[in-house]
This record gives sequence, C-alpha cells and structure tokens, in this order.
Amino acid sequence: MVMSLEHFELHGNPDYTFSYCVRAGDLLYTAHHGAWTYEGAPSELDINEQTEYTFRNLEKTLAAAGASLDDIAQTTVYLRSKEDFKGMKDATRGIFKKYPARMTVFTDFLNDNCLIMIEAVAYKLKN
Repeated sequence: MVMSLEHFELHGNPDYTFSYCVRAGDLLYTAHHGAWTYEGAPSELDINEQTEYTFRNLEKTLAAAGASLDDIAQTTVYLRSKEDFKGMKDATRGIFKKYPARMTVFTDFLNDNCLIMIEAVAYKLKN
C-alpha cells in the first residue's frame, strides 16, 4: 500500500513556506496556529482570548481535513511568557471533553502582539 501526503493550503499566501495541515494516513499534522491565523483578531487580546481564537483557528483547519478538535491527540503550545501559563490552561478547560497530550514551551514570536501559538497532531480515519 502506497501512502501519499495530502496538503491543506488554507492561507492562499504564496509567501508562506508551509501547509496549514498535512495528512499522512490517518494522522493530521498542523502548522503553528495563532489568534491571527485566518482573520485579523484585535491586536489587544489577553492570553485567554488569544488561546480561544487559536483553538477556533485550529478547528477550521482540522474541519478542512474532515476532523475536529476532539480528534487531537497531542498539542505543542508555545507561550511568550511563563506568566501566561495559567491563563492558557484556564481557557483550554472549556474547549476539550478529554484533554490531548500537551507539551508547553516558552519562546519569542515575530509578531509582538502574539502571546501563544499552538500546533497539533490529530488522529482521524481517512475515508
């Protein structure tokens, strides 16, 4: 059986050098998502709001691949500041029925307003 990769190009920007999502069999790998992935969120959002926007954007990407947030097996959360960890956790509580595995790291971003980025691995049987 030959498996090919399926790329989901949702941004439409020829300057981007990544796909928003790549399917490899039944696994979906997303690129980094933030509050501004699809639509311009207000620049003055706190960590709770940015976390919610980021998961909404991940939800759109996964939907394009036939999956949902409930199919996420693992996330990597990138935060600008350790002080935002609690706010990210609080915002995440209402998003999942069962939590995916998570790795959290702290880093800097090119966008000064960005407090959080998330990438995910989801499992969804390919029809």
